[in-house]
Amino acid sequence: MLKLYLGNVEYLVGAEISSEKIHEAKRLNLYDALHVVNIQNFNHEEKFDTLIALEVLHGLSAGALMHIEGLVKKNGSVILALPALPSGIDVKDLPLREAIMSIDTCLGGSY
Repeated sequence: MLKLYLGNVEYLVGAEISSEKIHEAKRLNLYDALHVVNIQNFNHEEKFDTLIALEVLHGLSAGALMHIEGLVKKNGSVILALPALPSGIDVKDLPLREAIMSIDTCLGGSY
């Protein structure tokens, strides 16, 4: 179901620090692979085409955010939904800042 919603997805991986939430996800049978891991320590054998993180990264450091970006292929995508960026980082400091600023400008932002 989730693969159909997301479109052309061949292999879906989930990573979560909570073993209880991983257990719930297993019961739903949505993912091809699930990992109980702190995202800051997550190292997958292959880089991802797209990484989606929704409302989960707001408490992480700037270094953790950069690590997450490193999990994605060179021309891949990182989609984040954050209430705010982690302390000590500005959107202008991110390697993907041009894309972020373009999206923000299209949405009427001021970057």
